[in-house]
Amino acid sequence: MDKKQKFSIWYVLLGIWVVLIVHNLIFSAFAIKTIPFLSIPQPGVSEYSQDTAKLIDEEVKSIISRQYQTAEEILKQLQGILGKGAKMLLENEKIEGEELRELLAEARDYFSKKAESTNATI
Repeated sequence: MDKKQKFSIWYVLLGIWVVLIVHNLIFSAFAIKTIPFLSIPQPGVSEYSQDTAKLIDEEVKSIISRQYQTAEEILKQLQGILGKGAKMLLENEKIEGEELRELLAEARDYFSKKAESTNATI
């Protein structure tokens, strides 16, 4: 595996990791505080019609599609930061805690500024 392939792999892995962190931050801000009791369905017993099941499937596909697009947008927006992290990994084969905190702070600052500008225009 040449250096360019290693760079690509680390770039993708670091990107996925950042997306997961940002995803967790976003969803923790809007987290539901209580979870209603979920009953366990009995085998062979349907609690809703085929039409309802189709609507549920369509909505789930829609949610997954939107979240995938959001993940792609986040990766594109953080491309510079991800590139720095990938470069560090290529050069040093590791990222020290302080270096990682700096990268995460850059990402956090980027999204804080973006949120502030969005709130200012509303």
